[in-house]
Amino acid sequence: MPAMAIYVYTALGELAWQNKEIEKAISFLEIAVNVAQSQTRSSEFKLKAYRLLNVYYLATGQPEKAMNAWSRYDSLYSQYEKMSKEQRKEELARQLRGKELSFTVEEQRIKLEQTNRLILLILVICLFSFVILFGVYLLYRQKKRLLNSIEQKDKELKELTKKTVVEDNTTQEAQLFERIEKLMVDEQLFMNKDLNLDDFSKMLGSNRSYVSAAINQFTKQNFSQWVNRHRVGYFIENVLNEENLQELASRSGFASQASFYRWFKVYTGMTPKQYIDKSGRADR
Repeated sequence: MPAMAIYVYTALGELAWQNKEIEKAISFLEIAVNVAQSQTRSSEFKLKAYRLLNVYYLATGQPEKAMNAWSRYDSLYSQYEKMSKEQRKEELARQLRGKELSFTVEEQRIKLEQTNRLILLILVICLFSFVILFGVYLLYRQKKRLLNSIEQKDKELKELTKKTVVEDNTTQEAQLFERIEKLMVDEQLFMNKDLNLDDFSKMLGSNRSYVSAAINQFTKQNFSQWVNRHRVGYFIENVLNEENLQELASRSGFASQASFYRWFKVYTGMTPKQYIDKSGRADR
């Protein structure tokens, strides 16, 4: 408000001067100066008022007042210039500081945007990694289930195959043993004192290992034990109708009497005489 008053009185002073009202013009300017004395922010109006007073005082023949007005004008102008420089410096400093702050804010904003992008990228990567890991986990579980299923099926297949093979082998060995028994009984090959596994296998048309395995599986005996069992059996079947026991033992396939007695006791648990006595045949 005081600044406006200074402006108004200065303008009135100029108007009065233009109207040749010198005294009135000086009066208005002096009022403006007096009002301006109490103001610190009206330097421009003060300068203008003192400058006009200087001119008006000179025009009215008042050199002392004109000099005084000019002195105040000069002093105030120096202060104004100094203040203006400081204000310009401060303004420049504020502008620089503002630009610096603006640059810092912009830099921080860019960094914030970059950080946000980085966080978003990390989140996307984490999400993508989680999806991949979850997919791998599902595939692993599926693979594990398939492997377990395959192992179970393979185990069942092996068991079935093993069972089938065993059954097939058992059937084949049973058929082979049936052929072995038939050949031995029908041809009475046990009567041959020199009969051995190789010759018997050739007559059967089979491998000696298969023949031996089949005999062992179904009789729990080796070839020699099995043949001598047949010989003892033949002897027992014919002992009640045979007069000459030594001849019967020889015809049964035993190479010696000692061999005959030994194998007879193995399979009957008694001597030939004890067996004959038990069977009710008188010793001859």
